[in-house]
Amino acid sequence: MEEIRQFSNNYDIIGITETWINSDINDSEVQIEGFNMFRADRKKGRGGGVILYITTKLAAFMCLEAELVFEEAVWCKIKLRRSYLLVGLCYRSPSSTESCNQTLLDSFDHVMKSSHAAHVLIMGDFNCPKINYSNGYVDNGGTVFEHDFFEKTQDLLLVQNIFGETRYRTGDLPSKLDYVFTDEEGLIDHVDYLTPVGKSDHVVLSWTTIVEPQQELPNNQAKFLFHKGDYIPIKLHLSRINWSQEFDGKDVNNCWLLLKDTLQDMINVYVPLVCPNEKKTTTRILRRRTLKMIKNRNNCWKRCRSFPSQRNHEEYKRKRNKVQTLINEDKDRYKKRQLRCCKML
Repeated sequence: MEEIRQFSNNYDIIGITETWINSDINDSEVQIEGFNMFRADRKKGRGGGVILYITTKLAAFMCLEAELVFEEAVWCKIKLRRSYLLVGLCYRSPSSTESCNQTLLDSFDHVMKSSHAAHVLIMGDFNCPKINYSNGYVDNGGTVFEHDFFEKTQDLLLVQNIFGETRYRTGDLPSKLDYVFTDEEGLIDHVDYLTPVGKSDHVVLSWTTIVEPQQELPNNQAKFLFHKGDYIPIKLHLSRINWSQEFDGKDVNNCWLLLKDTLQDMINVYVPLVCPNEKKTTTRILRRRTLKMIKNRNNCWKRCRSFPSQRNHEEYKRKRNKVQTLINEDKDRYKKRQLRCCKML
């Protein structure tokens, strides 16, 4: 997670599949500063799950048209200048049941026909390696779902934009499990196949989406830091007010205005303000040594993709494991530093 946070400023939309998180994991543990988060966890069993992050600079909200809910998928709309961009993120397990498979197909159908969006961007891990979108057919050995999924995307006139392998595992041939669909050609440019994060065997897909978003949301107003408010005097002040006497003879609207004004006065006094224009100090958890090793690992990955061999793959795995060890050390170091600060207070 720290590696994703480290490089999140380079992106406006981040989609993660197979998050392996559940209801025991709080939003704060997986939140990225400057992004709105939309998550769908697997409700039964381990693994699976998806998280979609969209920068707060864009107006994004859940797609209400997604009534046919495929468990491990999120659907959002992003406001464009004249319409909306529908963004979908899905994960389909290779052991998915027939009913779940059908729900995914129905979700595609329903959302596409009822979202009223100008453009569509659907991404995810669908575990359909036998589909050959380049030549327009399903290879021999394809499952029933792969045939159905291919037909559904063709019927909806979706354009598939990923043509390189996306999964590399020792002992297996590289395969293409991840797809990115759009409703028209030319909507995606500069697709890069970047180094997997952590110990994942899936590449990181990066691209540019060519749309005209709504003007960035204004961020020039001071904001209250409610998590730093002094609530003891607020509670004390409110407890001393005779509300029955204050509300006597007033209608509902005037009662509400009195309560709201009283609370606002307390907020103005006891909750601090912050100006967005002030320079923010971001906490750096990863050390320079770790960032240097990440760069080293990425170079090994490029060499491994360009010149596949057992030796290059073993070298990449060694650097990958070293990066993971350093990240864990940096996280532990940061937590200990925070605990020391708490003790000093």
